[in-house]
Amino acid sequence: MSATVIEPLNELRKFEPVSDAVVLAALDRAERHRRGTGEGVMGSTLAEHLGFVRGPWTARGLRPQLDALIKAGALERVKRQGMVRLVLTEKGRTQAARARQTVALPESPQHRLWRQTRRKAVERIDGLREDAHRAVQDAGRLLDAGEADSEALFLLAVRLRAVLQYLGCATYCAREWAEPDDARADIEDDAPAYRLSRRSTVGWGRLTGPGTEGEV
Repeated sequence: MSATVIEPLNELRKFEPVSDAVVLAALDRAERHRRGTGEGVMGSTLAEHLGFVRGPWTARGLRPQLDALIKAGALERVKRQGMVRLVLTEKGRTQAARARQTVALPESPQHRLWRQTRRKAVERIDGLREDAHRAVQDAGRLLDAGEADSEALFLLAVRLRAVLQYLGCATYCAREWAEPDDARADIEDDAPAYRLSRRSTVGWGRLTGPGTEGEV
């Protein structure tokens, strides 16, 4: 699947009836994309895999169909860590495997996140690079002056670390984050203590702060 032009961030639609095959295929995909331990997925997660906005309206719309699939032996509701989750039974997995061959699901949440973040990174990376250049130039001027006090140096260290980490994240998201495969969960390796998650977009705005002369 190729990346497409991004629409407004809320691309999910209101609930509308879908077939049992679509529900089972979406739940199967949601289980394969599950993060963390334990079986089953939340109803809200299933809703996103169906392309629906989370919320009471969607929950009420899906509930009768889910109840019918449970009665038919395709699904189960289980309680894990105080939360109710949906789990495919063996019968449901067989039906979901057949459904995957015949139905087209909406874009998965992990692909939507990749696409939106990649677009944001492409849009912001030049500005972040300018911020990094300016911070390095300001650092050179401060050091050349030879009269910086400790507080100015500490502030400079915070600024340099921030702008370079933000630029590193944007570089990864724009160029290095591989397009997710729907066959499996797209989970990033744990970030070491010295850096942010490579997929973090926190701080990508052009910030102001002490000693920045208006911008980071």
